[in-house]
Amino acid sequence: MYCAHWKDREAHTCYDVRQYNEVNKSIGIEYKNIEVSTMINSYRKRSYTLGYHFKWNPVDYVVLGTQVGAATGYADELYHYHGLVPMVHLYSQLWFMDTIAVEAGLLSFAAFTASVKLKF
Repeated sequence: MYCAHWKDREAHTCYDVRQYNEVNKSIGIEYKNIEVSTMINSYRKRSYTLGYHFKWNPVDYVVLGTQVGAATGYADELYHYHGLVPMVHLYSQLWFMDTIAVEAGLLSFAAFTASVKLKF
């Protein structure tokens, strides 16, 4: 299980920035490299994601990864296919005692991510 805070780096200069949710708190679960999660997105709509993780462990406590998948909740705002938006998440994780990790990443080249992950 993990909790994440996503911070958009989009420039909303043409719009009133108060109409956007700039910190997206997400919660999800990952099992055998498949992850599902949910959040209130930047457009203040409920989003659900489904993705698959590709991971590389250069050393025991470091994980470099890519998650590919799709997200719902952006049908009116972004390019979508039947309501789904493609998602690519590049990230790195630093694990402590094999049970807790901090993660930093870049989501679809539009948002920086920071997470805490717990392993059960």
